[in-house]
Amino acid sequence: MEHPGYEEIYTRFHDKVLYYIRAKVSVPEDAEDICSDVFTKIYQNFEKYDENQAEISTWIYRIAHNAVIDHYRKQKPSEELTEEIASFEDIEEGILNREKLEKLGEALKRLSEKDRSIIVYRYYDGLSLKEVAEKLDISYSGCKLRHTNALNSLKGYLELS
Repeated sequence: MEHPGYEEIYTRFHDKVLYYIRAKVSVPEDAEDICSDVFTKIYQNFEKYDENQAEISTWIYRIAHNAVIDHYRKQKPSEELTEEIASFEDIEEGILNREKLEKLGEALKRLSEKDRSIIVYRYYDGLSLKEVAEKLDISYSGCKLRHTNALNSLKGYLELS
């Protein structure tokens, strides 16, 4: 049985997900296989997706992110994953560089004041997340979580506009 909307999601996100995976995996054939697995998982779990929990793009990128991690775990189980692989830095840069500043400004207005401050300090002032955490008097792990959530929210706002 075909899930309504799945074809649209596949069309809208396939190239973006493949690009994300290719940035993380050096073998193009592996990237293609992982991308295929991601969309199989999306299809199999499509009815479980709850739009009140996260934007569809956040959910899809989380599945892709986990698939890349699984790929590396299978390849070299004793090797620790690098922070680059285990982060959303490529998505972050793509979001911030891909959209026009006007759209970004409107999306930033939709964030809470603290989340907006994290984004401004990080990307406009060039502070590290550790420096941002100190400046806002919050824990580093809390800052990282808020940073990721704020970027995912921005991504969702920008995709809607």
